[in-house]
Amino acid sequence: MNDKEVIRAIARDKGYHHTNKYYRDYALRHYQRDISPSTTTKALGSLPNRLRHCESNLVKSAQAFLRKVNNDVGLAIYLIGKASRS
Repeated sequence: MNDKEVIRAIARDKGYHHTNKYYRDYALRHYQRDISPSTTTKALGSLPNRLRHCESNLVKSAQAFLRKVNNDVGLAIYLIGKASRS
């Protein structure tokens, strides 16, 4: 498996919305591969482009989260803020 295939496998498993650094660190920890930032970008595209293409999946996740908090947007914002600080 070459470096691009490793990055694509991680993205399929963990999602395409992470930063390039996340994929590189994950590859280093789990595959013992030190992958360059340019290889990551070549394999997946830039983060803004990835976010535009996977926005529908993120919206579905957000809708599922809102259902779990009974559509209480204030509670959802509070929990997201708390999660980002932990």
